[in-house]
Amino acid sequence: TLALSVVERRRENAMVRALGMTKGDLRRMITWETVLIAGVATLVGVAMGIGYGALGLHALPIGEATRHLVIPWDQVAVAALISFLAALMASIVPARLAAKASPVEALADVG
Repeated sequence: TLALSVVERRRENAMVRALGMTKGDLRRMITWETVLIAGVATLVGVAMGIGYGALGLHALPIGEATRHLVIPWDQVAVAALISFLAALMASIVPARLAAKASPVEALADVG
């Protein structure tokens, strides 16, 4: 998704480079975008997982006294860390490609 986003925004990236943004700044901008997307996806995923888990627990035909929702926060934290690291690794190549593109050629590219 990130690579496709970078390809689709080639002209926008070229425009900010032409306005004075450095290659490093562009790479950092794309990396921050990736981290924010991964953060929101992680929060939504954890919230939905807890919600579906609670609904599934209450749908079981067992007594109320034996129902206890236990959330393994250490496992959730490890999964969140892995998702952030995967997002950072996924941002390396698209960010380099976006920073490597010449602003003049990207702005001249009509199609």
